[in-house]
Amino acid sequence: ITDLPIDEYHICEQFVHYHKESCKEALSPDEIRESSLDSSYSINDCSTSFRGSELVDWLLEVGLVADRITAVHYGNSLLRGRVIRHSQNRYYFRDSNRTYEFCPGWNSKVVQERC
Repeated sequence: ITDLPIDEYHICEQFVHYHKESCKEALSPDEIRESSLDSSYSINDCSTSFRGSELVDWLLEVGLVADRITAVHYGNSLLRGRVIRHSQNRYYFRDSNRTYEFCPGWNSKVVQERC
């Protein structure tokens, strides 16, 4: 993460801090959402995968991006910042049916080292 351009780092930091949990909830399958009603369940307890096109739709819906091309750039920033990854670690982020998942343990402590 330390070699990530500062503007991409800030995208990742802000996404993790303000949007990641609501995005994970919105992109998780219905059966996982229903399980989350159990107070002992945490959305972090399971690894959910999502299609690139689903993340693009969500980014547009919540207003984080203005168009699909910008959403792909945003998704690639999240991928390079290790917030998300391709399910087989093979591809960059695309507005497609390729599947991605959230990486565990993204840590913003690096920002203190960068500033």
